[in-house]
Parts: sequence; structure tokens; C-alpha cells
Amino acid sequence: MQEYAKDKKVSDFINLNKLNIFSELEEPLEPECSEEATAEVKIVYDIKITVWKIKYMKYEKLNKDLENINELFKFTLLSLKLLNL
Repeated sequence: MQEYAKDKKVSDFINLNKLNIFSELEEPLEPECSEEATAEVKIVYDIKITVWKIKYMKYEKLNKDLENINELFKFTLLSLKLLNL
């Protein structure tokens, strides 16, 4: 499972030494638009939105990969329980 987590680049969010092995991801906050509507402010805002969109896509992918690992972990535990190991 550790190798799978490393492959999915989510191993930093998993600690097998803790009761709750999965740490929470922080969702990136969408930048707020300034009420000052100058061209320069709009350009800065557009850049911030683009950066936020990239961070949010990465967040969604990591979150999905963590969900998959969580399901794999539950399946593994259930399998071990059924096999009485």
C-alpha cells in the first residue's frame, strides 16, 4: 500500500503510526476580486485565479487518490479479517 501511495504521490498524507492514518488535505481558497476595477487589478486577479485553478485541480486529484487508497485499505483490512489473519 505504501508503494501505491508513493506512486500516486499521496504518501505524505498517510501515517501508518497514527490511529487516523489519513491527514486532511486543505482545499485552496479562491482569491477574492478587489472592488477596484483597474486593468492592472484585473490582470493580477486573473493570474491569481489561474494559479488557484491549478492548485484546485491538484487538490482534487490528490483527494481522489486518497479516497482510492482509503478504499484499498478498507478492502485489505476486510480481507484480512475474513481470512482470520
